[in-house]
Amino acid sequence: GYIQEVMANLDGHNRVLFAQSMAGMVFDGLCAHLRGYQVNDIGALVLRADISRYQTCMDSLQVSSISTLFRSLKYISDLFIVTKSYLAPFLSEQPPQAPFTSAHIVDFLRQRVDLTNADVQALTKVLGVPKAKAAG
Repeated sequence: GYIQEVMANLDGHNRVLFAQSMAGMVFDGLCAHLRGYQVNDIGALVLRADISRYQTCMDSLQVSSISTLFRSLKYISDLFIVTKSYLAPFLSEQPPQAPFTSAHIVDFLRQRVDLTNADVQALTKVLGVPKAKAAG
């Protein structure tokens, strides 16, 4: 496709800069899009599959910083797939991956249809996020 043609005609730093700029826009767009939805069990599985496809596409650019950035989205999909009863241990064992902070994670947790406000507050404590910062 077009992106592969452009990448084939760029060298060194120009190639990396182009790839990072393009991937950054895709990443930001995906995150903004994701924030607009409530996520149920089926939605979490669809999200995981979509993120896997984006990861494969971005890995083809062969820029390690891009691959790392898109791997962080796998962590976000895990937040939606992990069962409610295992979320606290998951969050304790797996800290948020850059560029996401604990406050971002709380915002994503609020999107789960199976979590009440009280559930999110309890998980906020696990993440160590002050109450004011977790408000979204």
